[in-house]
Amino acid sequence: MWATNTAFFYYLFSIVIASGVWLMFRDKAPVSPTALIWPLIIAICLILSVWFFNLSLLNIDVSAASPIRALFFIITVALAIVFANEQPGPLGMAGIGLAIVAIILIGIDQSTI
Repeated sequence: MWATNTAFFYYLFSIVIASGVWLMFRDKAPVSPTALIWPLIIAICLILSVWFFNLSLLNIDVSAASPIRALFFIITVALAIVFANEQPGPLGMAGIGLAIVAIILIGIDQSTI
């Protein structure tokens, strides 16, 4: 319950702060409502991410849930490859692989080894 309330107020106050900054420094170019579709989708995904993480804590330990949530960068890389046609070089692929291995190693329950 506390975690859900924390997430709610985090995003609520983030919207207030972001709106204030936007009002102070907004661009002079008009913004069409259709340009706000992707930010809305991203915001919904972020809220669902926090909500599902908090729900997972009811069934699994935080030491297992946190590394699973830390793998979100894989989705970012996949989207960059698919939509932006970015191709990570060998060094980038090595970094991605090492990050995945590190997160998996951190998430291994030491009591079962």
